[in-house]
Amino acid sequence: MCDGRTDLVSVAHVKDASGAPLVGVTILEKGSQRGTTTNAKGEYTIRIKNDNTDLVFSMLGYVSQELRVGKRTVLDVSLAEDTSEIDEVVVVGYGYVRRVDLTGSVASVNTEEMQKAPVRSFDEALAGRVAGVQVTSSEGEPGSSVNIIVRGQNSLTQDSSPLYVVDGFPLESFNASSLNPSDIVSIDVLKDASATAIYGARGANGVIMITTRSGHAGRTQVSYEGSFGLQNTTNRMDLMNPYEFVKLQLEIDPYQGRKSYLKPNSDGLDTRTPEYYRHVQYVDWQERVLQVAPMHNHTVSLTGGSKAVKYAASLNYMGQEGVVRQSGPCREAMSRLREFMFENVYRNPVAKGEESKAQDMLRRLFECYVSDPDRLPPEFQDIREREGVERAVCDYIAGMTDKYAVEKFSEAFIPMSWGVK
Repeated sequence: MCDGRTDLVSVAHVKDASGAPLVGVTILEKGSQRGTTTNAKGEYTIRIKNDNTDLVFSMLGYVSQELRVGKRTVLDVSLAEDTSEIDEVVVVGYGYVRRVDLTGSVASVNTEEMQKAPVRSFDEALAGRVAGVQVTSSEGEPGSSVNIIVRGQNSLTQDSSPLYVVDGFPLESFNASSLNPSDIVSIDVLKDASATAIYGARGANGVIMITTRSGHAGRTQVSYEGSFGLQNTTNRMDLMNPYEFVKLQLEIDPYQGRKSYLKPNSDGLDTRTPEYYRHVQYVDWQERVLQVAPMHNHTVSLTGGSKAVKYAASLNYMGQEGVVRQSGPCREAMSRLREFMFENVYRNPVAKGEESKAQDMLRRLFECYVSDPDRLPPEFQDIREREGVERAVCDYIAGMTDKYAVEKFSEAFIPMSWGVK
């Protein structure tokens, strides 16, 4: 060594902006290949030539720093996150790719926007945030399941749900309510044919890739996030009061309106006038049925670990009331009806056993009308000319009742009986 110094640092530290130690930070002596990395505690030791040595601290996702050693023997450093570099990285099926190098159709959800406007569930994080992704609810009940479709319905009879990949693991069946939205780090949607190149036929309907928060080496950290909000109907109908309603009825049908609301006596004289209804009490059923509904969300998370073992755990609770009021007996009756329907209809073995027959019937009807579109009713021939035969057939079959579909299937495929005179 030129000045007799044999080392610079004895148990110096590199941390992030929050004070947590950073593991794997590269420390290089500028202009040479000598260097080291931080251990599980964020500590490092390095030998230098002299006091004029410059050290460069770098790590993926953080802004690099260059510091002159000088007379110091302990050089603690804090690195700031490089958000511009993080934003350029997109998760795909085989790893990470810079967005500028990406050739496929991939859309990402802005997690910063999610934090500004907290969402209650994973599906809400997708709704309206990704082009080409449709998020629809099968019912209006709070917490009900939703259907997510990427780039439209691909099949008349088959499931069009996308493949979900959570932290690199493809999931055949995915329950959106099982994922805590506060644990989501990034959401990327693969929408084109590249998804099938990676995941095969399972990715034919698109792939939704979710990366969740992982543990980090360091002391145990406990965090809490909570939100509270109110729900209300924004567009209520402008209803008429009794006076306005009677005036309208008299304009529509003077004879029936006078008979019903002005109450003429046996002499033909009206016992009431329209002014009478200005003072009649009435019920605003929108006020009776609708309410301002509270909703609250609470999340407690635990992270920490060592270089060998890292852990992350979270607990989430979401409470939400509906904007439609329900009395206790009504709510209980709805609950019993739902249990009855699931037990005897939706999950009934007999009904489930008929599903494949119904799917086959719809498929054969579709093929029948596509091969012979002249069988379509006249009102669907216009759709055939404008949008194509497939669209016209889909619209026709979609409007059929179960009984009507069976009748049309019988006409097309079941031989009819005949008699001989």
